[in-house]
Amino acid sequence: MAGSVTYNDDIKGVFRSLLAQAKALRQGPASHTELEYIIEEIFRTLRFKYVQQLQARDHGVDFAVWNDQLGRLLGNPIIVEVKAGALTLAKIEHFTHQLMVYAEKSDSSLALLFYLDPKRTKFEWNFNLKPLILAFDVEDFLNSLLQDSFENIILFQRNRIVHNK
Repeated sequence: MAGSVTYNDDIKGVFRSLLAQAKALRQGPASHTELEYIIEEIFRTLRFKYVQQLQARDHGVDFAVWNDQLGRLLGNPIIVEVKAGALTLAKIEHFTHQLMVYAEKSDSSLALLFYLDPKRTKFEWNFNLKPLILAFDVEDFLNSLLQDSFENIILFQRNRIVHNK
């Protein structure tokens, strides 16, 4: 997994299309359903095994993803929550706390929060390592996927947290 791994032109084309959709979604009232569709399309394009809406809407996580490469290092499933709209640090902390609870219940060691805030606010908070919870602005994440693999993006963020950089 080390080194720069990129996707073929067809996959990058899908990511560019999803990036355009995310940018357009940021301009209007951000819809959770539309943002969830973008995240689902990322998983579908990467051919990940996933399950959508594990419990009743807004009372569970949006997705659980299985990734063989990350699974060997961090375990499976990876739980995923999607949030759209005006966000604050307090809301992000609340969502990450919920993810921690869901991760512990599902015995997951990795949880991802994908968000789209209309003001492009960047959030910093005290990251959790057990379980590992990472948050990504959807537009930034799609730009990263145009440069590197999903696995490398996740491992880079994990290593940044672990090594406090």
